[in-house]
Amino acid sequence: ALFSKLAKLKNLNLYCNKLTHIEDSLFDHLCSLENLFLTDNKIQSINEKTFAKLAKLQSLGLTKNCLKRIENQPFKNLSNLTLLAFSSNELEELNADAFDGLYDNLELLDLSGNKIKQIQPNSLNQFKRLKYLSINEYFIFI
Repeated sequence: ALFSKLAKLKNLNLYCNKLTHIEDSLFDHLCSLENLFLTDNKIQSINEKTFAKLAKLQSLGLTKNCLKRIENQPFKNLSNLTLLAFSSNELEELNADAFDGLYDNLELLDLSGNKIKQIQPNSLNQFKRLKYLSINEYFIFI
């Protein structure tokens, strides 16, 4: 694997690399990673295996990608995450379980600049420590 010898790495910035897909096991050996920034790529999907082994992750930047959905609980193993930047994607809907795994510690959630048309009940009101929520530029139909 690409990062197999970097078990002590704490910060990884893959900004502007034209990534379209992330292999399920790409980050598996980065058990010390605290900050991961995948900003300004062309990533189209993430799933429950993408970040599964990143238990120490505190910040995740997915801004400026091509993500349309948050499904299959991709954040369920990220209980230490305090910052999730998901702005400027193509997100259209927030499912009730979109943020499973993040409710206890997440403090900052940026969803601005997406194409949200629907927010399902309970997708946002379960956060215990959320201090900053940005949902501007939405096209929500109520």
